[in-house]
Amino acid sequence: MVYALNLFYSVICSYCFSHFYNLSEKYKKYLYFLYLAPLWMIWLFICGGQYKVGTDYETYYDIFKNGDTSIFYVKMEYLFAWLVDASYSISLPPQTLFFIFYSIGFFFLIRILILLHHNTCFIFILLYISYSTVFNNQLNGLRQFIAIYICTYAIMLLNKKNGIKYFLLYTLFASLIHSSSILILPFIFFKRATTLSYRWCYIILFLSILFACFGSYEWLLSHFNFLIPQHYQHYIGGTFDTSTGILKTITKLIFIPFYIYSIYMIKQSNINKYDAFLFKVGILGYCIRLIFLNNYILNRIGDLFLIISLLPLYFLLRDLYLKQKYGQFCLFCSFFILFYLTKVIIFPAQEYLYKSIYFYV
Repeated sequence: MVYALNLFYSVICSYCFSHFYNLSEKYKKYLYFLYLAPLWMIWLFICGGQYKVGTDYETYYDIFKNGDTSIFYVKMEYLFAWLVDASYSISLPPQTLFFIFYSIGFFFLIRILILLHHNTCFIFILLYISYSTVFNNQLNGLRQFIAIYICTYAIMLLNKKNGIKYFLLYTLFASLIHSSSILILPFIFFKRATTLSYRWCYIILFLSILFACFGSYEWLLSHFNFLIPQHYQHYIGGTFDTSTGILKTITKLIFIPFYIYSIYMIKQSNINKYDAFLFKVGILGYCIRLIFLNNYILNRIGDLFLIISLLPLYFLLRDLYLKQKYGQFCLFCSFFILFYLTKVIIFPAQEYLYKSIYFYV
């Protein structure tokens, strides 16, 4: 129930923000943090106050409690190790570090909203919570998902001035928290996404669907093995080297019609160049998620594009909303909301079953 209430609160809170959006152009980037403070403070209260949600909580708690960071220096995840060491040296309670790391993630999420530069951020927030799985899964994969926020921001900067420089800097920054971030380096070609026609968006999406349904894991591994960092190579052939299963595949494929429809709608809309770039990057990100869907190891690459892949759906819903097609808009939003409520109310398990230090400690 906590997650369900948070979804509705977050959408309402971010919708109210839209009324203040045009008050100040000069200080707008600061207003995002100010007016959305009631939002990210509640998120921090929920995420930072988690208690044994998922499988990794106790592992991280023990690391924060004992200050055992040697393995992270070996993996060159220096920022994570330094923050843990600093916290341990001043005897901060172990739970405090959950608040610190989620603060970093939510800071970059607000920066992502600033790049969208629109008063319909409530649509993005709705998709972020109800569709992307990031809000819930970050309670388990702490470092990985903080890195995903930063990597998303890095990719979205590619089309800006000095985009490649900032992309590399933020990717390096993210890799200091979770080394899997370096996996996005080959995708620097996303800078060329603006040259991709909408017809090619259809073609790439169709090919990705075929691969998701009939693709060969062995073929992927033989061609993309170089993308897997050396200290992750031991997972190949191990416990996690398995199929993600038909259920997870189906739950990803049911959203394909929305992506197809988004291409149809957006190619008829007059969006600016940067928004067109974000839309096409989002399509490519979703296609990558489909291609790497069928295996737990390679799915880590697809996870890096969880937030990026929201963008086509965001622009679709935004277009419907701005064109006052409220019937379609409400129907699509209801689908995403009901899909999420099913996971958190009817069949809650693992990251969708919330426990909190405020009640259990």
